Amino acid sequence: MKDTQLKILEFIKKEGLIKKGEKVLVGVSGGIDSVVLLYTLCDLAMLLEMPMPVVAHVNHMLRGKESDRDEEFVKGLAEDLRIQFVSERFDIKTLADTEKRSVQETARKYRLRFLEQAAEKTSCQKIATGHNEDDLSETAIMWITRGAGLKGASGILPRRGKFIRPILCCTRQEIARLAEEKGLLHVEDSSNSKTDYIRNIFRHEIIPTIEQKCYRSAKKNIARFAGLIKDDMEYLELVAGEISERIIYPLNPKFESTVELQKLDTLHSAIKKRVIRNMIREVAGTLENISSQHIDSIIELCSKKDGGRRRIDLPGELEAIKTYSKLMIRPLLKGYKKETIDPEKEYLVNYPGETLIEGLELKIDTELLPGGRSIEKYHFDDPYIAFFNFDRIALPLKLKLPKQGDTFIPFGSRGTKKISDFFIDSKISADERWNIPLLTDNNSNIMWVCGHRTSELYRLDYNVKNVLMVKISWL
Repeated sequence: MKDTQLKILEFIKKEGLIKKGEKVLVGVSGGIDSVVLLYTLCDLAMLLEMPMPVVAHVNHMLRGKESDRDEEFVKGLAEDLRIQFVSERFDIKTLADTEKRSVQETARKYRLRFLEQAAEKTSCQKIATGHNEDDLSETAIMWITRGAGLKGASGILPRRGKFIRPILCCTRQEIARLAEEKGLLHVEDSSNSKTDYIRNIFRHEIIPTIEQKCYRSAKKNIARFAGLIKDDMEYLELVAGEISERIIYPLNPKFESTVELQKLDTLHSAIKKRVIRNMIREVAGTLENISSQHIDSIIELCSKKDGGRRRIDLPGELEAIKTYSKLMIRPLLKGYKKETIDPEKEYLVNYPGETLIEGLELKIDTELLPGGRSIEKYHFDDPYIAFFNFDRIALPLKLKLPKQGDTFIPFGSRGTKKISDFFIDSKISADERWNIPLLTDNNSNIMWVCGHRTSELYRLDYNVKNVLMVKISWL
């Protein structure tokens, strides 16, 4: 076994990339990195106590006959090694034009999707890609110049979910030497030598210039820097995770994530940002399209000391809501297709208990609570929970969509207001306003513009004997 392969074996064990018995799908383009990765994992399979890997190849159909050549070459490798081969073709140029994305972004999207689907179909627990130490340096400096934070500055991580990078510890030079020592053949991607792509500009122009004119070991130093950043980032994430578990509530996936502003304010900025990211991840399941600018906007929202309820929209149909005492991350109240929802239809709401309204994709929970001084413990600043003077309500409760001519008496107001004027005054967009559910009683009085304002008719005070609590959430 070659020295470089022993180095890779130690790296795999140190980073815990492959556990005993795990099956690995290897993404193989046909280039020298992925070919060395494939043969090394085959050579190490017995030592790692893992089955022989599965070969996966994506033909992006960007280079005509050259792309087809690569596919046939990789298929031949799998046949020579007598291991399973899976492949897929995507017309990336057409897809990029259709989706109005860059070719690189589109290729990455469909490549990752294919690899994840292929891993599931072939019962592979891990997906290995051929990123090396030079790729790590290039990625780190690219992200730094784009203004990235620690995550970007850490470059490429050895492990991200199912994806692993077993040869990230090796330079491109070490990989080339190993390929030569083992007599491994590979194919060259002609696009790698062009400077049409930003990565290639860093690879062929910027980093070589720095090494020639400034620091000879710049590339190695950048990789080392990225490793140090990775360690710091992992520690901060660990601390933020522990704090998140203590202060975020309720942990109700895909509905809401809440934290008290007082507790959030005590945190260091680095931890505060990560706690907010954890809140978003808790609700959305991902941080895709969430940038540092979005996190900064949420922090700015929380810093406003003028009281009252404020909100901002976030990617992924989410919203951040700041109330008097809390920050909440929630799904946006969904818009409904007018052609499928009858605006005249009224939905009966069960009392007490739960009501599922599939047409509006809503769940309504109602509960009768004692009044008097006990109302002090209620969280009146939660926009999706409302409290009413039960003794003034004419049952049954109903839910409907608003229409022109609807009126109600907003909480804190003395007079009747048209629902259309309320929407305008509240700066609710025209696309959203007519899709916001209204809770009414049997006298057709609007009790609640859900998520926005209750009616003055059902105001609570200490003399109220019975309180109706209504909570809305999404199916």
